[in-house]
Amino acid sequence: MIRGLAIASVLFLAVNMASAQTKAPTKKPVRHGDWFAKVLIDKMTDAKECLVLNAKDPYVSVDPVGRLDINYRGRGGVAGYQYRIDSNPASPYQLLPPGRTDVLSVSDVRDEFNSARRLLIQGETVLGRPISLEYDMRGFDKARADATKLCEGAA
Repeated sequence: MIRGLAIASVLFLAVNMASAQTKAPTKKPVRHGDWFAKVLIDKMTDAKECLVLNAKDPYVSVDPVGRLDINYRGRGGVAGYQYRIDSNPASPYQLLPPGRTDVLSVSDVRDEFNSARRLLIQGETVLGRPISLEYDMRGFDKARADATKLCEGAA
């Protein structure tokens, strides 16, 4: 009985080691400054979503349309904010409606992001805590180009 278990264990390990060696290594995303591209695949629908992510802030993502989202769920929510790209004038202060405070979104700035060097965001959480964020945008344009290529290749 014990000998049978030992043989089964050895076979199990041998099979697992052989299968691990035949799997292709996963390709690590290429970072461009603080930014990198990633394709997410929905396991239920196989739908693909190509994003640009920030390596220093896991709450930040930029979709193909050019909307930057910062997730504040579980972190106090967002009452209001404004943003500034480089030395351009700051955006108007935006108040979020109740029930829609989980995500801080900076929309339709895709072209501005491509040439930007810095993005500043200031505001306040629903709990009254200050929001003060600064992102180095150098490399974003290259990460966005990578995302486009990945989506074309994943289609």
